[in-house]
Parts: sequence; C-alpha cells; structure tokens
Amino acid sequence: MPRKSHKTKSSAKNNRSGAKVLTTEDAAQKGTVKDSVQGDGATSVQDGQKIFALIIGIDDYGHDGRYNLRGAKADADKFETFIQKKLKAPKANISNLRNKDATRSAIIDEFRHLENNKDIVRNDATIIIYYAGHGAVAEKPKDWTDWPALENKLEMLCPADMSFPDSSASTGLSSKVEGIPDRTISRLLLDLSAAKGDNIILILDCCHSAGLNRDFNPAVRHRQIPSSGPIEISPDCDLAIYSREICKSHSGEAIPKSGFSGSLWYSHVLLAACSRRESAIEEYQEGVFTRALLKVLEENNIKELTYQSLMQHVVGALKDLRQTPHWDGRHTLRRIFCSPEEAADRSRVVCDCHVPKGRGHNCLRLMSGTLHGTTKGSEFKIYRTDLASDIEPLATASVDEVHDAFISYLTISSPNEHIFTRDGNDHLWYARLTKAANTKFAVSCNDPNFLIRIQTETCATELMVTVDLASTRDKASLLLKVEKGAVSFERHGRERDLLLSAAEGFPWSIHHTVSVDDIAAIRQIINHYSHFTYHLTRGGGERINKFISVEMRSNLAGLTSVITDSTKISHASEAVEPVQVDVDMSSEVEDRTSYGFIVHNVWKEVRNLYVYLLYFDASTLQIGMISYQPCNLANHSPSRNPELYYSSQMGMGSNGTVDSRLGKNSPLILGPGSNDMPPVTFDLPLDQNVDVCFFKFIVATEPVDIESMSQSSLEESLKVARGAVFQKGHQAVPAREWASMTIPVIQRRHEPRAGQPAARSAELSAA
Repeated sequence: MPRKSHKTKSSAKNNRSGAKVLTTEDAAQKGTVKDSVQGDGATSVQDGQKIFALIIGIDDYGHDGRYNLRGAKADADKFETFIQKKLKAPKANISNLRNKDATRSAIIDEFRHLENNKDIVRNDATIIIYYAGHGAVAEKPKDWTDWPALENKLEMLCPADMSFPDSSASTGLSSKVEGIPDRTISRLLLDLSAAKGDNIILILDCCHSAGLNRDFNPAVRHRQIPSSGPIEISPDCDLAIYSREICKSHSGEAIPKSGFSGSLWYSHVLLAACSRRESAIEEYQEGVFTRALLKVLEENNIKELTYQSLMQHVVGALKDLRQTPHWDGRHTLRRIFCSPEEAADRSRVVCDCHVPKGRGHNCLRLMSGTLHGTTKGSEFKIYRTDLASDIEPLATASVDEVHDAFISYLTISSPNEHIFTRDGNDHLWYARLTKAANTKFAVSCNDPNFLIRIQTETCATELMVTVDLASTRDKASLLLKVEKGAVSFERHGRERDLLLSAAEGFPWSIHHTVSVDDIAAIRQIINHYSHFTYHLTRGGGERINKFISVEMRSNLAGLTSVITDSTKISHASEAVEPVQVDVDMSSEVEDRTSYGFIVHNVWKEVRNLYVYLLYFDASTLQIGMISYQPCNLANHSPSRNPELYYSSQMGMGSNGTVDSRLGKNSPLILGPGSNDMPPVTFDLPLDQNVDVCFFKFIVATEPVDIESMSQSSLEESLKVARGAVFQKGHQAVPAREWASMTIPVIQRRHEPRAGQPAARSAELSAA
C-alpha cells in the first residue's frame, strides 16, 4: 500500500480493524423542495461562540487614488454582518481591518493573533478569513528554489500600504512595503492549522494574478493592479516567517513546508473569486463574487450546504460573467462553517435542467459520461442536496442518452418531475446511482438456491449491478462459498487472471466472512467489489500517448531512476507491465525508497489538458487515497474517507476554467519534488507478504469531476451500512476527448539473506 511520505514508525495499513466509521447527522427535515431550499437559513450551523473571523476590506490604496477600488470595504462590511447575524458570532470574535488599517504588518499580526488566541480551542472552532481588495503577481525570486510557482509567478495579496512600481516617484517613500506573497500566506495558514486545527476557511475576492483585460461596461472594474511596471519581491521577503521553526501538529509530528496548493489540501478550504488568468470583477460598487456568495447563503438553508455545493451554486450565479470561482482543499465536502466532519455523499453527481430544446420538462442534465463509466439505462435517485444525511429522494430517473465523455441526460421516471423546473434552470440537484445498466456481474456459488435469495430477497441494500450465475466457475468474477451458516468470498475472473496473475502469494480471499442471514452485507460486498473491478478494468477513450507521457520514478538518497513509462502502450486498452517493489519493513518510512510520477503534455494540439490520478487498493477495495495528514498515522485508521490522489479540478464553470491545467511546457511532478502530491512509499499488512495496488491516470481535454468513482474501504463501508457507490463532472468545441492508463504495483516483503543486515532501503526492478 502506498503512503504519502512523512515520518512515522507505524504502518497505517497494519491495523485494518481500526477503521473509523463515517458519522452523519440525522435525516434532514421533510417538506417541499422550496421549503427545504429556503428553510431556516438563520439557524446557526455551529455554536456562534466557536466561530472566529478575520475580515479585511481595502478600497483606499493611496497614490492619488490611482489604484482605489469602490466596493471592497462594503463587501467586507456585508460579510461581517452575515457572520454576526446569520452565524451568530459575537463581535468580540471578529477582527476587522479596513482601508488604512489593513497594513502589511497588521494583516500578518492578525494571523498570529488567531494562532495564539487561547479562546480558540483546537479542533473545536471554525476560523474564517475573508479578504476583499487587490491581488497581484510578481516574478519568483531565483533564490526561492524550494517554492514551486506556476510560470515562475508568485501570487500576492496587496495590503493598503503596499508600494507599487511608481510609489517612490509619486509619494517620496524611501522604504518599500512589499505585497504578501502566496508563500507567506501559505506558511501563516500552516502554522494556524497546526495550532488550531484544519477547520479554516480562506475566502478571497481578489485577482490571483494580473488576469486578462475584459471589455465590460464602465460600471465594472477589476480587483487587480493596473500595469505600471513589474512588481518585485525581494529574496529575503518574510524570511523570518518562512524559516521559522516548523510548527508541530497536535501529535508532535512536523508539518512540512509546502506550496500554496499543497498546503490547501489539508490546512484549510479555499473559496476564491476567480481562476489564475481571470479578473475578480467589481460591478456597481460591489464584488460580483461576494454578492453571489452572500446571495446563495441567504437563499439556501446553510445547514444543507457543503463548501462544494455552495460554490457550485455560486458558479451558477456567475455563469453570465467571464469569471469562474474555484475552490480547493481536502475538506470541501464538510458542511459549511460547521464542525470538522465530512457530511457529503461523494457518490452524488451534480445535475440541472439545462437540456437541449425538445427534451421536455422531465429531463435533467447529468455531469457524468463515458469517462465516468455511465451507461444508458442506468437508474439514479435524485436528491435535494449532496449531504449523506439527506436520505429522502425526490424522484427516480434513468439515463436515456450518454451524450459524450462528460455529460448524460436523465429522464425522470417517477412523479414530481415538476419540482425540478419551478425554481428555474439554474437550480442544482444531486443524483446517486442505484442500478448500473449493461454491467452484468457473474458469480459462482456452491449453493445456487442461496444465490437466488441474494438476488430476490427484500432488503434495504439493493444490488447495484445485475448479478448472474456464472455458467462455469472459471467465468465467475466472484466466488461465494456457503458453509456452516456463513459466506466467504474469493476473487476470480478478469481481475485475478489479467491484473493480479503476477502477484504470487497475494491472498485471493476477501477479508470478510458474513452470516448467510446478513443479505445486506453480502450485497454490499458484491457492490463494492464490482465497483472496484469495473472502474479498474474498463478502458475506452483514446490512446493515452496521444495526450501525455507518464514516467514512474523511484528516489533513494536523492538518486532518481525511471521505473516504467507510457511509451510501451500501443493502443487504448493495453496495460502497463506490473512494477515489482521489494519493501523492507524493518527500515523506517523516511529511509525507504520513495516514488512519484512526471507527466508531460505531448498533444499536437496547442491546448491544455487536465490530469487525474486514482489509487486502487486491491486488499481493501478502496479507490482514492488515505488523506495526507500532518500527524502520526499510528493514531489514525487506515481507511479514512477516500480522496482523489491527484486532481486537476479546483473549480469548474460553464467555460470550463480551472487553475491546475497541464500546459505544453509545464510538466506535472507528482511525488518527490512536487507541491501537488507528497512522495509515495509502501507498506505491507502484518499478515501479508505480498500486496497489490494500481495507479490509474485519466487525462481529459476539459476539466471534469471524477470524485464519484472513489469509494471507501470495504471494512468502512460495511460499518457505515450504506450502499456502495458506482460512479460523478463546457465548451462545446472542439470534441471532448479522454484517455486512461493503469500502472499495477506489486509489493513484496523484503527478506534479508542469512548473515546479512536488513537493508535500509527498498529495492525495485521493473517487471
């Protein structure tokens, strides 16, 4: 099993029995759609006494008003009102900086005040940081070699006393006041997270970069510094902050230095007004992002919003502007401004009423297509929210057309279809797969009558695939053995023969034996295993070498070697030869060989690509990855909520704009030397000498949400007692294309020869 490298002496995977159960709140109150969506939004989702905020708004930048804004201060005031009135946070918990008070030193001091505030109890408070003002970019100093920056550009916030390129000439300033670069903000947030926990929300209504000039009416201005010469950052800017002794997390484990996007993953949630190359727009003396954000918060029951669903609504509200909000962070599926528990059901897929003319009022657009494995005839339940606690479906629907790689169309097949249009086409709904069509799953059972019982018995957990009795044992995907009132399970079929045949010594049995009377658990295991094998083995799309080249690399003591690459793939369905890894479990994690990937855009078209990486664990049937946490994994379960290992998506609008795209001349580095994904090392369970995992790359010509492909470990899923998940994700021209490739990795326990000391690092050779 791969791990994202950081110091620990214990194996996360060695304790499968410690899986943490995902907790959910009670079911949402029943009622009409309109009542539910516009419910008691004034009810606080978190005890207001536990909400703390830093709110910054800057209109006045001096310099004879050349850089002034008109609505940033007002936006900050409105957001403060929301926090006090809607979230019931006391005024004493809110720090305000406006205009001339929002100096560089004051902003940094307020971050440190939050970090040292004894009233903020770690992991029991919500911290909101809001900034409205100018954003800018600068060239990264050459000395900052440990700080990855896209196109070598730093992003920065502009304090009220910042010196601009013409400051000295116009004001006579003898000392330069620099902007606050992303490196500094990132470090301040890392330190704050270490001290107070990761329930931190950073809201930025500013440009992340110089953006692109837009031709809007005179009432519009952009929250970016007009070009008056290059903005510079000195090499020693905030050196005292960045070189400060690295803070310790609650467990005492060191938090590593990280780039802005890297720190976003676990230290806080980012809600941003626009993507890197866009402008944050002011219109009629208010920021359009803050206006849309507050409108969504006012019109919806905030108890039913996650950060992701909140931003999906905001994107819809800004669809007519060339500004695409984006969001990022490990915890975007938490309920907003609430306790740090994940609330969203990852298997739910966004849908809306934007369908072609002539399809009628009973049709929905589903953001899922061939890339996700969606098939015609598949059945979905439609929900009001993406919350796991929202268990009352509004309607059922079936796929009548898989339109392309990213979109399908649903026909509502039960009453109540009128509720999907009465609130307008821009309202969002959430669909959850209940039955996959055209995906039969062959099972062999030593008791055919028991298999009929599995297929037909009334039970809360339904089969999500069509289960058939295999004509012969060899043609089965899963073997069921009924003996002494219990059922055991053994892998078989294509996954075992084609993908795991080289893994001699890998246990073919699934680590669960259940009672013959527990039909729900038996169906859950079938659902989980079929979901895992379906997404692991299915191909489709183009040959991946058309778009990208992929190298898997090992790194030991600074020496890098190429282990395998994508050049041997000649057609779309061809698999990569398994990589053999010799794991020395006697050595500490930081001394083992680490692994990573380098991806290049080799497409002949001069266009950006979007890269996604999923991890498949053959032992636990988990798809995703154990979240990277700045703590000792010995204190945490091995089966945390599944995460995408790497995703290009940071936000998506009708124009498909996101930040993390793969350009022609910008290689994507994942692992050693990366800011997007820490290095990978491998563990083995205590009871296994061989383990198998798979890394699956997906590349697309447009951004897409693939989160619904993920699933938790089988053990966690059985404890949660929820149905397994099966599959989730516009510029119309050119055609949407995608491709995928899978890298199998077989891990074997290293056994030193007699008389030899145990090796201090893993050995690896290509299969």
